[in-house]
Amino acid sequence: MDDRAAGALSLPDDWPAHPVLSLALNRMGSFDWDLDTGLMHMDRPALDVFDLTPDEYDDRPASLAPRVPTDEAQRLDGLVSHALKSGRVNYGAYFRVQRRDGTLRWTHTQGFVRRDETGRPRRIIGIVRDATQELADSTARHELDEERRRRTSLVEAPPPRSPTPVPSRTSSPSSRTPRGSPTSGPPASSWACWSPAASTSWPTARRPRTSPAPGTPAWTSSTR
Repeated sequence: MDDRAAGALSLPDDWPAHPVLSLALNRMGSFDWDLDTGLMHMDRPALDVFDLTPDEYDDRPASLAPRVPTDEAQRLDGLVSHALKSGRVNYGAYFRVQRRDGTLRWTHTQGFVRRDETGRPRRIIGIVRDATQELADSTARHELDEERRRRTSLVEAPPPRSPTPVPSRTSSPSSRTPRGSPTSGPPASSWACWSPAASTSWPTARRPRTSPAPGTPAWTSSTR
């Protein structure tokens, strides 16, 4: 009965889809980079990601230079070189591509390093795809999560505490000395910028008998 039901199903003539079609529909292309000759084949979907036509690409990575900003190209070169020298079997990175109209689009590449029996890298087989929408969705999700956390923190924040009274630094009336007296120290408002060295300018005959301890303002000591 199951066989009869399966036979009655009508499937498309091109089912299942060829891998090349699957990649192209998802804006994903493939490349095969022969490291001995330096040639890198890129299929049509991969060229579409770089906004290049087959006539504009000659199987040499240098042909991609007009589409990859200099700083991005240097970063990719360093990434690939590190993967080849460190013995890694794969690598991946996001980078920007500049299209014909000058707009920048995010792209993602992933490569698999094939080595010979001695461990020497021979080929890199990988994919390249447009990642603009992917990163736009990721950014939108991140902003939404940040907004949710902000709202949660506002709801859970404790009520503000009443300010703690600050004791006055004004000296007691008994310890005050007349303003302008030679033996008086600096006013309370300037205690932070006064130092004992300033006392050298006092008249010798009017200095207090008991000198304050080093580092202690004179106006805090008692006078005889």
